[in-house]
Amino acid sequence: MRILLDTNILIPLEDSSKALAPHLARLNQLATQHGHQLYVHPASKTDIARDKDSLRAEITRSRLERYPFIESPPRLSPHKPMAELNNDEVDDEILYSLKRNVASVLVTEDRGIHKKSSLAGLSAQVLYIQQAVAWLERLHSEKKLTFPNIQDVPIHSLDIKSSFFNSLREGYAEFDKWFSKSAQEGRKAWIYKGEADSLLAICIYKKENEPVVTDDGRGLKGAVLKLCTFKVGEDIRGRRVGELFLKAALKYSFDNGIHYIYLTMLEAQGHLKDLCAKYGFEVFGRCGKGREIVMVKESPAVAPKATLEPLGYHIKYSPCIRLAPDTQVLIIPIQPPYHNILFPEVGSQLQLFINSTIGNGLTLAYLCHAKLKNILPGDVIIFYRSHDLREATTLGVVELSFITNDQDEIARNVAKRTVFSMDEIRDMASESPVRVILFRLALHFPTRVSHQELELQGVIKGNIQSIRKIDHNAFKKIANIAGFASRVLAD
Repeated sequence: MRILLDTNILIPLEDSSKALAPHLARLNQLATQHGHQLYVHPASKTDIARDKDSLRAEITRSRLERYPFIESPPRLSPHKPMAELNNDEVDDEILYSLKRNVASVLVTEDRGIHKKSSLAGLSAQVLYIQQAVAWLERLHSEKKLTFPNIQDVPIHSLDIKSSFFNSLREGYAEFDKWFSKSAQEGRKAWIYKGEADSLLAICIYKKENEPVVTDDGRGLKGAVLKLCTFKVGEDIRGRRVGELFLKAALKYSFDNGIHYIYLTMLEAQGHLKDLCAKYGFEVFGRCGKGREIVMVKESPAVAPKATLEPLGYHIKYSPCIRLAPDTQVLIIPIQPPYHNILFPEVGSQLQLFINSTIGNGLTLAYLCHAKLKNILPGDVIIFYRSHDLREATTLGVVELSFITNDQDEIARNVAKRTVFSMDEIRDMASESPVRVILFRLALHFPTRVSHQELELQGVIKGNIQSIRKIDHNAFKKIANIAGFASRVLAD
């Protein structure tokens, strides 16, 4: 986008210049980093020509030459030469250009221009320099992941000579060259390490904008996340680290406004292809002269309209959820120790549970003695952390649910998903039939919803000690408070 600079940003205004200089440098840095263009209006030359301090005027002219001028700007008073404009007329011409969309914003310290912009309905586009810097920082801020089992690191911090990378070199002769180039570009990775600080798994990622991703020229619109290198060491298969990386990618995309996630792979990487397909990635085409498959996962900015049944809809568009007329919404209380293991990235004591691998997964299980019947695929679960936080924290979608007292049947279905040990399963099954709920993690609430707020909104009354069913309107109240309604819910 274009950013228009007023001359008073560039003129050294005695003492005020000391405060302006660092902010101008930061503005330049942010604009350059993110591809924005800084411009000056031609009328600004008139301001400089009127400066009676010849030394200051010369300094300002030299600063002005660093920036391009708006070419042939629309004129408010086209019959009057710019050189003959007075101060007010210069300001009016600049604001008129802004109104005619020659730039997205104007940066100025002139209070008079700010007052005029309010009268002209342009105040949102006229910023003081500190406001402009804060605006660009917000616009391009990147929300970091806080997953206890993985680290987010610049790849230049990794040892390229490590034997961990040998298999990648075998599959790609130019790997070392590509890695070095990527490190110089500041690329980052999610990594999983062992007890001896050894690298056991890696996912190098990169943000792109509308990339062409296939040999036949097909592209993806908007902001895109590419998973460039995806490797999980043989020694840690079974710890669900591949799922953990996809979980990280989905959360990163949701938090940072990413519209698509994609990765490429060889036909021989069948395990990776199956894993991606399980979580909504679809084959999009081929690249690398046909050698590689391109798999894409859509992460919509707004939940799309669709005729898919609720579970299929969620798999395709997760974390989006489709509420069919018969979709049930359940609030499930979960005690803190189990909550910590299932959802290790939520809570205040993550470091106590970094050795758990159950919470790495996107497909999980919950066991209880609830008598509620007919929990169906696509039903929605809200997990409520009881005892300490007393907050609704997490959203899930049911894959399958059944009731049984056969401990072997329970163990077969929840082996990789559950927080319960075999002894606990045996004890639960011997007490009474067990309700097994297999579910997909949709998201953790951007803003957790307290018990007090749930009561205030009329969603619940009293303590939540067992599974409760709520209606769709109550769920939408929760979604609005939690901050995910507009992006996640589809009727």
